[in-house]
Amino acid sequence: MNEVFNRYIERLKKERTPLNSGIDVTEESLQSFWDDFGCLKCGYCCTKLSDVLVDKPAMKKIIKHLKISRKEFLKFTIEKDGKRYLPYPCLFYKDGCTIYEARPPACQSYPLIGYQGKIHISLH
Repeated sequence: MNEVFNRYIERLKKERTPLNSGIDVTEESLQSFWDDFGCLKCGYCCTKLSDVLVDKPAMKKIIKHLKISRKEFLKFTIEKDGKRYLPYPCLFYKDGCTIYEARPPACQSYPLIGYQGKIHISLH
């Protein structure tokens, strides 16, 4: 199984988040989808979806990758409800992800999108 997918499923189990989006979605069906998913590298997820949560570990990873200070990095983010987000369209998308190796977990798990306690699969 894909490492990112495994971590995502384990986190959901700990949080007791339902693995569905209005229909029964099993780990096996998600894994099957994940195995078949191929990124189109179209930039849709980076430019058309929503702001991306950047937790402290992700922030540290991006800061290290970009070799900038925390203060400088915070200029790229917005704050909502005490949390930091990369706004969309993503400032780090320039004909491809410029922080790919350090991208946040939400970007790593796309096309799986957590929303209102459920997993949704983006069909774009």
